[in-house]
Amino acid sequence: MRVFFDGNTAHVSGPIEAVEGLCGNPTDQSQNTTLNDEKNIEDGCDIQHNDTVDGTINCNLSTERCDLLKQPPFTACHNHIDPEPYVDACKDTLCKYPAVDGLNCQFMEAYAKSCSLKDNITLDDWRSTVNCSAVPQASCLDQYCSDHEFCGEKLGERSCLCRALFACKYKPTNALGEPTVCTENSATISLAGCLLQDKGIDYSVLHLNDPNCKGHMDNQTHMLTFSFDSSNTCGTEVSMNNSQILSKNTITVKNSSENGVITRHDQIQIDFSCLYTKPDIKSVAFRIKDRCVEGG
Repeated sequence: MRVFFDGNTAHVSGPIEAVEGLCGNPTDQSQNTTLNDEKNIEDGCDIQHNDTVDGTINCNLSTERCDLLKQPPFTACHNHIDPEPYVDACKDTLCKYPAVDGLNCQFMEAYAKSCSLKDNITLDDWRSTVNCSAVPQASCLDQYCSDHEFCGEKLGERSCLCRALFACKYKPTNALGEPTVCTENSATISLAGCLLQDKGIDYSVLHLNDPNCKGHMDNQTHMLTFSFDSSNTCGTEVSMNNSQILSKNTITVKNSSENGVITRHDQIQIDFSCLYTKPDIKSVAFRIKDRCVEGG
C-alpha cells in the first residue's frame, strides 16, 4: 500500500490484497465485517443542515471547466488512467459549491499526480493550459480556526470562513453576531470574525465612537467583542425620554491619513444601544408637632 499526501492532494494505491484489515478481506466476502454487524451507531450530527442551491454558480461553465480533463495535455494519460471519475467528481462539486480553496484546479492536480505516481507520466505545461498556479500550495497548514469555522480561500486569500450551520442563524437577518447584552452600567456586543470576513470587513480597523475603543478578538473563538460602561464610555451618547434613558454607541471605521497616504474603507456603521428605565423618585411628606413646656 502506498499513500501520498502533499498537504493538498491525497493519493492511495496498491494491490487489492493490501487493503485487508479490520473490516475483512475484499477477496473473500465471508470474512467481511461491517460496523452494523458489530454495533448500532447513531448519526453524529445532532442537526443536519442542507445547503440551499447557490444561484451564483453557472453549472455550464463548471462543466466546461471539468471537461478540460478530456483534452490535451491530459489525453496523454487517458490510456493509463480513466479520466471520467475525475470529471464526474469535478462536475458534482463545482456545480454545487463556489470554486474556493482552488477547487477548480484540485481535480486537475489529482489526475496529473495519479498519472505521475502510477506510470511516471508527466503532463507538460498542464497548469498554464488550464490557468492554474505554477506552484500548488498546501492549504491552511498554519491556520487555526474555531469550532464554527473552516479554513478556506476567498478572493485569493486563505482565512477562517463560517460553517453553514453556524452562519444560517445570522444570514436571514443579515446580522454579524450576537444581540447586545445590557446591564445597569454597561453594554457588550460580540461579532463573529468569520461573518465579518465574509463581508470583506477587516476587524482591526473597527472601533466605537471613541477611536481608542477597539474590539477584543478572542484567539480561540474568533469572536470580536466591543463594550462600554460608566467608567469608560467610549463616546457613548446618552439621551432621556421621560423615565427612560437610552445609551447608544456605534461600531464604525474612519478613513485615516498617515504619512500623506489616505486610506479609505467601505462605510461601516453598526449601532447598538441599551434602554434603561430610571427608577421613580418617591417623596415622603410628614408633619412635626412641637409643644413648648414652661417650667415653674
